[in-house]
Amino acid sequence: MRNLALSLACLAFTAPAGATGGDPTAVLQDGIDRLTSFVRGGGAQNREAAMRFLDQEIAPSFDFEYMADWALGPMGRQMPPEAVSSVVQVIEGHLLSTLAQALVGYRDAQVRLSEPRLRGDKESVVRAWIIRPNAIPMSVDFRFYRGDSGWKIFDVVASGTSALVYYRGMLRRQMRMSQQTYGYR
Repeated sequence: MRNLALSLACLAFTAPAGATGGDPTAVLQDGIDRLTSFVRGGGAQNREAAMRFLDQEIAPSFDFEYMADWALGPMGRQMPPEAVSSVVQVIEGHLLSTLAQALVGYRDAQVRLSEPRLRGDKESVVRAWIIRPNAIPMSVDFRFYRGDSGWKIFDVVASGTSALVYYRGMLRRQMRMSQQTYGYR
């Protein structure tokens, strides 16, 4: 359930590829507007169209390389580069696939964004509230950093669950199951 909430939270607020200027709240608002238009226009009903939309408009807003590096932790430093690239693809594929499945459920959601809480001049957290009819509002924290290409999402915390922590646990379980420890104990 937490995984679904986390994925749905990502879906509701992710910014499109070109929205990198301003503050993170403006980036999220632009993403909400584009996503709302896509969902209400019926695009979410077609899984292939939803995957294309997410790949083109949503994926560029995330730093999947950073997410994979953090999720792998010390294991990543001992893995060959092609294995790390594979993990990046797994995380991106998992997130986008889950988002594609969840797109339909956000047709009537409302979103309220807080002012960004700056952590230095290159990191920020924006709290968002997802308000759906007949459901308890859900708060979601989006963690951004400002890089050369603008603001990028590197973590999302929904229902007390961090995407980074979720993926670290997922990768550890997979490593244990395949018995490829790469230095993990």
